[in-house]
Amino acid sequence: MMEKVIITAALTGAVTPKEKNASIPLTPAEIAEDAYACWKAGAAIVHLHMRNDEGIGCMDDKKFAETIRLLRAKEDCDVIINCTSSGDNTRTATNETRMLHMQTVDGIEMGSYDAGSFNWMPGGVFENSPQFLEKLGDVYMERGIKPEIEIFDAGMLGVTDYFVKKGHLPTPLHFQFCLGVLGAMPATVENLQYLVSKIPEGSTWSAFGVGKQHVRNEWLL
Repeated sequence: MMEKVIITAALTGAVTPKEKNASIPLTPAEIAEDAYACWKAGAAIVHLHMRNDEGIGCMDDKKFAETIRLLRAKEDCDVIINCTSSGDNTRTATNETRMLHMQTVDGIEMGSYDAGSFNWMPGGVFENSPQFLEKLGDVYMERGIKPEIEIFDAGMLGVTDYFVKKGHLPTPLHFQFCLGVLGAMPATVENLQYLVSKIPEGSTWSAFGVGKQHVRNEWLL
């Protein structure tokens, strides 16, 4: 049976400034409008990051709430809302503020779950501690939010398996392979094939390349 292609639109991210891409939406109103436009163009999922008033990636639960309110006000739109748990570039977010919107904002159907820490070169450590991941998985299960298991390197599959066995992640799992970050796995067909071969039976997956690797997305998939 032919499976449907599911398109996820990541609109804003946490890094790229408006100066480098004038089309990046920054405010809740801009993000909601772009999400709606992407849905009308065929996207089934929108992956939401927030920016503060200076345009820096942040974990502001009120901005998440306003964006989702504006998007859900469009009554014809049934796009799946997937929110980040790791979109902070202010260096002020805590484990608690990274998941506050997941605990308090209605309408979030999926949430990112970056299954480990690594050196995101050359900027610094992308930290996702075991304590954070355990609590985040519990929040997702309590709130009925589907985790998007983001895999940057092969060892993160073992971290995911650990938390599944400990009862802190629901199954079946959905994996997002995030390849091409300097400090993690390069975006190659061989790496993608290896990762897909190691996920549990019954899982679903998608993939993307970071930076210049995104142009290889079509043949990676």
